[in-house]
Amino acid sequence: MPQFSSGEQKTAIAPMTNPTGKAFDYLAELYMGTDLALMSEASFHLEAGESKDIRLPVTMPSAAGVYPVYLGVFSNGTNIALYQAEDVVIAIARRIAPCVYCGAQFTTESDLVAHMETNHPGKPYVVWASLPEENVLLTPGGQYSIKAKVFAPPTVVGESWIFAFWSYQWECIAGFIVIDGGTPAGFHIGEAASYHCLHRLGRWYCPPLGENIVYSDCYLAGVDRWYSNPVWKSVDIGLRVNFIA
Repeated sequence: MPQFSSGEQKTAIAPMTNPTGKAFDYLAELYMGTDLALMSEASFHLEAGESKDIRLPVTMPSAAGVYPVYLGVFSNGTNIALYQAEDVVIAIARRIAPCVYCGAQFTTESDLVAHMETNHPGKPYVVWASLPEENVLLTPGGQYSIKAKVFAPPTVVGESWIFAFWSYQWECIAGFIVIDGGTPAGFHIGEAASYHCLHRLGRWYCPPLGENIVYSDCYLAGVDRWYSNPVWKSVDIGLRVNFIA
């Protein structure tokens, strides 16, 4: 099945033919999902026996999953046909992280890796991050998942790299990707579960609804006062979580 990123803009091309002996005006509608959500429409005219390709611009859904695709054709308000096309897979887009040390921006993973190897060799960093859900129902006590790829230098037994991910203004609600001691240098993909809200003194403190920045910290645990000496702290990694009610 074809795969696209959430929010990606594509153009569907549908070959159309008027098999009759008369000219007609038509309307094509493209639907996605089991609920037949209307994603695009295009009006067109075909002379008797004429064929042409009809272009339908589509912005892909924000939620990940497998979507059935349908094409409806109408003329003078009458539904002529409903065709089922190939299903498509929607994946949440990965955000290539900026350099956590100098803030340089990149559009590809390979460019970021080359920058790190040249300018910050041997240091830990975030490669990319993504959210399984871009829209998260804000729930006190709830958690949301952040999937990320990181690079971690080698550690000895007793040390661990800790990559923290969190939103709004409370690092104490962060989720972690932990690379255990004795692991050689390399790339790792993991998931961090960050809490939505902070609970303190019997009260919930929650972020505002809408887009919130996802930040990252990094620590080498196992060394003296590691929690007071972050490798980096409160870096905007280019990812946004959208809290909804």
